[in-house]
Amino acid sequence: MKIVDIRHFEKELAINYIKECHELISNSQHFNNDEIDSLEYWITSYSSGDPTWNLKLSIEDDGNIVGFIVYQSFLCNQYILLTYVFVKNVFRRSGVAKKILNVIVEDIKEKNVNFVFAESNKESKFRVAIEKLGFHKLEIDYAQPPLKKGGDWVYDLDLMAINVRDGSLPKIEVVEMFLADFYSSLGFPAPTMQK
Repeated sequence: MKIVDIRHFEKELAINYIKECHELISNSQHFNNDEIDSLEYWITSYSSGDPTWNLKLSIEDDGNIVGFIVYQSFLCNQYILLTYVFVKNVFRRSGVAKKILNVIVEDIKEKNVNFVFAESNKESKFRVAIEKLGFHKLEIDYAQPPLKKGGDWVYDLDLMAINVRDGSLPKIEVVEMFLADFYSSLGFPAPTMQK
């Protein structure tokens, strides 16, 4: 298996991988359809060269997808948000997600990114997996804005985070900046946080 950035492929193959990844999460029981970006958004983000949208794949030697992580960078790449983490059932519990995340962490350290955020359902397998990777629940009230026009706010999520340099939690000011940037990217005002 190898970990590859989607931008390392020729355009046609990259778009085929993007379509396959999107189909995998769309057919997965682990994601609510209101929480999934459109395929068009993924393809447009890739095709336009949007530097804030990223996809790292774990593939077998024959090119079959093992797993992938989609993530976005915010505020001049000061922090990233893991938006989708997926590993095929047959490869789960074999460290695939951790290997992909480790490659991402090494990449972002070179770019002076310190914090990785992730949204998690309160009792999901994903939550257990990212906690094993060192993520911590932030003690804030969090709601995910609608990702699609006419979509619903998602209130049963926790915001998780890790400082990739030392494993610590981000200060409240960093969380506020991240949320302001994330919410504004979706067309919503920054949430008010109680200190």
